[in-house]
Amino acid sequence: MLPHEYPPIIDSEKARYRLLYVGEDQEFFRAVRAILKWPEYHIVSCPHVGTAILFLEGNPRYELLVFEVEVRGKSGLKLARQTRSIEHRLRVPIVIVLPDESAVDIGERRRQRDVNKWVCKEAVSTCIETIMMLLASTRRGNPALVSGTASS
Repeated sequence: MLPHEYPPIIDSEKARYRLLYVGEDQEFFRAVRAILKWPEYHIVSCPHVGTAILFLEGNPRYELLVFEVEVRGKSGLKLARQTRSIEHRLRVPIVIVLPDESAVDIGERRRQRDVNKWVCKEAVSTCIETIMMLLASTRRGNPALVSGTASS
């Protein structure tokens, strides 16, 4: 079953944290979902950039956005830029997931002001730690917007 085919959770507003994952890597998604479980975490999965834009323009609550660097030939970086143009998403942290460290060079990462953190899916535990740190920071009222940092 694809991540976006999971049955909907009736009342996702009860989740403490709500995340939007835009990507199609089922293995990575399952690893994240195995740690970040309902009812504390509700992860909305979206395999299409166009649909993700509709979600982002709408009013669903998201504490964190997790985008693959590339989704079906579309750029996750462009999606991050587009997200920052949506007023009610300006301060929502964005994590870009790289397939490996060489996917985007350090210079490019530093120039990307729309991305808060970069993680490499090869290090799933580090990805999850980064997600949890950003969520905790957001919950405390500090969205941890360390724009342009090249952390992984």
